[in-house]
Amino acid sequence: MRQDPPPAYRDVTGLKEEITDLVGEVDAIDKQFLQTRRALSETILDPNDQSKKFRESYIQLVWKSRETAAKASAVTKDFCGDLLTNLLDVDTSTDEKVKELEAVIKYWQGSGEIDSRLGQEFDILCDALGEFSNTVRERLEDAQNAEKALKLEIEQLNKEISQCESETGRTPTNLPLPTSVLPFATLATDVYQKVRQSCQQNGIPTTLCMGVRTGAGLTFTLTSEALRVSTLASKSILRGSPGGAIEVVSSSLKEGTANLFHLLGASGEEAGRAKEALNLQLSARLDVLRTTQCAIDKSAAVLKDVNSLKCNISSLSSKLTCLNDVYNLLTKESLELVDSLNADPPGVDYNPKVSALRATYSPLGVALAGYARA
Repeated sequence: MRQDPPPAYRDVTGLKEEITDLVGEVDAIDKQFLQTRRALSETILDPNDQSKKFRESYIQLVWKSRETAAKASAVTKDFCGDLLTNLLDVDTSTDEKVKELEAVIKYWQGSGEIDSRLGQEFDILCDALGEFSNTVRERLEDAQNAEKALKLEIEQLNKEISQCESETGRTPTNLPLPTSVLPFATLATDVYQKVRQSCQQNGIPTTLCMGVRTGAGLTFTLTSEALRVSTLASKSILRGSPGGAIEVVSSSLKEGTANLFHLLGASGEEAGRAKEALNLQLSARLDVLRTTQCAIDKSAAVLKDVNSLKCNISSLSSKLTCLNDVYNLLTKESLELVDSLNADPPGVDYNPKVSALRATYSPLGVALAGYARA
């Protein structure tokens, strides 16, 4: 029975080159996975090591594609071998030759449909990478918002420090700091040590911890909410949320500074002490800002790597369809042979046709086998 040819097929030489190039592309993506995972290990963006699972899924899909290539290579070898040899057998009738060709055509079409599922599995991996990319983007945006807030506070602190410097010549009002708030400084030191140990165990940058310690230490000398502030700030750090720690310490520092100005007035000596307090706040903000900017740089780099991975894997998935195109090409050639057998008179010499097909398709089989063994 006459079958319709496949809707599209590639040039054999071009297909061979595509399959040969797959080896380098697959290896390049694997190296990209390893580089991205190393970059993620320097951040807190992948606590569950999802990148490892992504790479494992990728390797499994690559091996499936190599199995597909191995089958296609075997089919090509059979086509160039026994199938074409049978065309030259004078003891085999034309009807028998046509039936054999139609049988293999049906088999090839079924094999191509099964192997097409590989593309769907690659799509699932790309979707998972897309979701991970969205998570990284959200963390990056949080850090960028925290950076903006810090810069505004630093700008305000610099204004307040300048104001203190302009008021150092005013008459002192002799309003001493109350001694009742001093014990909280000791409490701040004890809590800080616990936070620092936790940060080291969880991989949190010590620069951020120092920033919170500086700011919280000042707060503890100015307000009676020492334990609450330290607990909230440390929890924010351990959750990987510098913005949360900034907000906790920021609100307490503002309250403490207001109390300080209320107690000290605007005399020269006390204005100098207020300036020192503000400088402590400024130092804390600058420490946290540096840590936040470092997190932004690393998050942006990771986001770029993940998106690049997704793009490259999607491109590879499209190129792997060339493995199924082998079946389309063999089907095309076999259908043309069927037409020739049905049209040509008995005894036609098929040696030139067979030699040409073997010269064309044998290199394709070698390329397929090379990818399968890579």
